[in-house]
Amino acid sequence: MRVAITPTSRGTYQARFTGRFAAIIPFAYRAELAAHTTPDGATLLSSSKKLGPILGSYQMQTQVSGNVLSGDFQAAGDRGSIQMRRMDR
Repeated sequence: MRVAITPTSRGTYQARFTGRFAAIIPFAYRAELAAHTTPDGATLLSSSKKLGPILGSYQMQTQVSGNVLSGDFQAAGDRGSIQMRRMDR
């Protein structure tokens, strides 16, 4: 999975996640991320979105530390962790 994160004019960030599910089915998902700074200077990015009556809602909370984005997500009974590292282009 890859993510491109860009700042918006509203003081948030736009994230575009892309990848392949089960190495076959391509997907792309956009999320608006709200940024918060903790007292110790860490940057937290969070997102939530209602996905409809069947799928419920999606929530993601991550922390940026240097070149690493890590955190957790949950949606429709699924839970998981996110661990991504910035790659040189």
